[in-house]
Amino acid sequence: MSAHPPDAGAAIFISVGHFLTPREARFVESLKDELGHHGLIPVTIERRAQMIDDPIATIRRVIHESAGTIVVAIERQRIVEAVEFPKSSESRSIAPRGIATVWNQIEAAMTLQIEHPLLILCEAGLHTEGVLDPALHPVVYFSFDPTTDALPRDVRSALAEWCERL
Repeated sequence: MSAHPPDAGAAIFISVGHFLTPREARFVESLKDELGHHGLIPVTIERRAQMIDDPIATIRRVIHESAGTIVVAIERQRIVEAVEFPKSSESRSIAPRGIATVWNQIEAAMTLQIEHPLLILCEAGLHTEGVLDPALHPVVYFSFDPTTDALPRDVRSALAEWCERL
């Protein structure tokens, strides 16, 4: 964590996939609004390939210019049937699972590499490996509430604590 609080209006990078459902998009918008209430500026990266010539350089620049990163890990792919370690004598079928975009992993790792603050918000039920593994880094799990667009209480609480530690 930084030794002093970021300036008012500091940028916070939000690592989130694209092609969001309406409920997922509302969640991200609510997160952005909540960051604004803390005097922070949310930043996302457009994900269409034609928009970015060098995505890694763009990500690196945005992360370096931000005071911290919030990963929003939501289901991007659902694996229904698969084999893990298919060429090994230890190959085995894996249970169906939902996984987030690989960009969440890349952006979280880049944030950790430069020792910036990282908050990981993970949709409940996702397969958690890599940086999404709570044994490696704290993870706040959430479920989308079909009755409201407000952020879940535990997400708001974790966000407030994280912003306070910036």
